[in-house]
Amino acid sequence: MNVKSREAAEEVLQHMRPWLRVSIHTYRPAVMLFALRLPPEKLIEALWAAQSRCPKGDLASFKYFCGVCHSMRRELSGELSRN
Repeated sequence: MNVKSREAAEEVLQHMRPWLRVSIHTYRPAVMLFALRLPPEKLIEALWAAQSRCPKGDLASFKYFCGVCHSMRRELSGELSRN
């Protein structure tokens, strides 16, 4: 993982801690994986999208964040443009 990706992952984790009401062990591995697969700015964009759409910070909010990340990854790889 490059420095920018690691910094983005740490920034996202810092913002997730007070927002999500689930264990960090639930979301840390996913954030680190997404940091490997998405540009740093996209990872942070996914966080802001999830926080604005799902302010409750429950497990459903985390799943929404994951869905946003998956969609961004597919979009970047061109999967959505082929359909």
